[in-house]
Amino acid sequence: MQLKNTVAELETLINSSTDELFVTDGEGKVLFLTSQARKFYGLDHEDIIGQSVFQLEQAHIFYPSVTALVLRDKQKHTILQTTRHGEHLVVTGTPVFDEQGNVKQVISSALDLKQLPWILSSAPSREIPYSPSRQVKSSVHDDTSLTPIVASTPVMRQFITQIQQAATSHANILLLGETGVGKNLFANYIHKESARAQGPFIEINCATLPESLFESELFGYEHGAFTGSIREGKKGKVELADGGTLFLNEIAEIPLTYQAKLLDFLQTRQFTRVGGIKALHSDIRIICATNRDLKRMVAENLFRADLFYRIYVVPVEIPPLRARIGELEALCLTIIAKLARCYRQPTKQIHSSTLDLLRTYPWPGNVRELENVLERIFISTRDSVIYPEHLPDEFSHYASNSSLGSTPYFPNPKTLHETALHPEQAKEELGLQKQLERLEFEILHDALQRWKTTYAIAQHLQLSQPTVVRKLKKHGLTHLHETP
Repeated sequence: MQLKNTVAELETLINSSTDELFVTDGEGKVLFLTSQARKFYGLDHEDIIGQSVFQLEQAHIFYPSVTALVLRDKQKHTILQTTRHGEHLVVTGTPVFDEQGNVKQVISSALDLKQLPWILSSAPSREIPYSPSRQVKSSVHDDTSLTPIVASTPVMRQFITQIQQAATSHANILLLGETGVGKNLFANYIHKESARAQGPFIEINCATLPESLFESELFGYEHGAFTGSIREGKKGKVELADGGTLFLNEIAEIPLTYQAKLLDFLQTRQFTRVGGIKALHSDIRIICATNRDLKRMVAENLFRADLFYRIYVVPVEIPPLRARIGELEALCLTIIAKLARCYRQPTKQIHSSTLDLLRTYPWPGNVRELENVLERIFISTRDSVIYPEHLPDEFSHYASNSSLGSTPYFPNPKTLHETALHPEQAKEELGLQKQLERLEFEILHDALQRWKTTYAIAQHLQLSQPTVVRKLKKHGLTHLHETP
């Protein structure tokens, strides 16, 4: 009886917590979840107890399932999860083992991604690891340039499913996509999803190598192969990748002279170092990437047709950022969280008007451009909130030509004409500063009559809301509401 009371008290205590806790058995059936968890997933207690996490995942109640990962790998996982309502959660699943080493329960906890900036600013040294999706185990640390994979839109879910299927094969993969979509990130992902995950992942950027060094970098060289070579020789990327994955980024930039040598290796898996005579073997999986139209290059005799067909086994098109713009907020939050850790600074939040503007921008440089924009802002301003005026100049130019509600504001000419001083009167009564202050007063007065709230005024005048509040106070103007 005492034990039953203790259990009841413990359950009451856990339910009173604001944390999300989710417990399943060793087969993935839900045993218990807190009231906060039910709020996250929008389900009643009786609707979810006894359900399988695999079925819940298939129904997209949440996606992906961290419990499924833990049960498969028998180890702790942290992932970025999306609920059916579009909320983004950082979810950690921890296995509980029985005496035989089998997983008997999985305990999961979740954090709403929107709460992440507050947590990081309160405890900037705290590490919150991310795993991009279903099976990626590596966390985002300060020493990596990779951004966590966010996959909550249908186009990205379909893409992740596609590369997960491709990863399980042994075929060569060709990643296609615009500049900045994250080809190296997804090449890493495929490697970690594959049977070669424990082997090396070696990348070579074909666009950065001088033609004279390409062969020695790819296949290595023997002692005395050329002037300036290392005495004991050097292993090439192909040899270093043995047992793992070789990622040939910007494959279209390989000189025609060496395309035949690469083709020969792909056919035989054998190569010879520069200056050597011994044939060496390397067991590797090839992933290539390009932003060029290889088919057109083949037609123009700029790329070998036989090499093209050798690497064009599983082509995968990476969606550009504008095709997955619904994930922009989650991407911004994860990038900012990473920047906060890298620079050991408090994190920043993004004002909704800034997000609106970012969503309308075409992003020709894709996620890489987004990372660069946010890093520039992170370095250049100490403000805790990112407003539209913090964005680079090209955004303000774009905003003036976009269909955003925050269009440039022009004061009522009639009002200005009626209150303006004639030049002679102005010369006698007011200096330039006073005239500018009077003009500012009229603009704010007219804007207040038209839009009523400081939030709307800030959008139309393209100012931050705190600036509008301060200026209204300065001129003694009473605003009706702080927010809409």
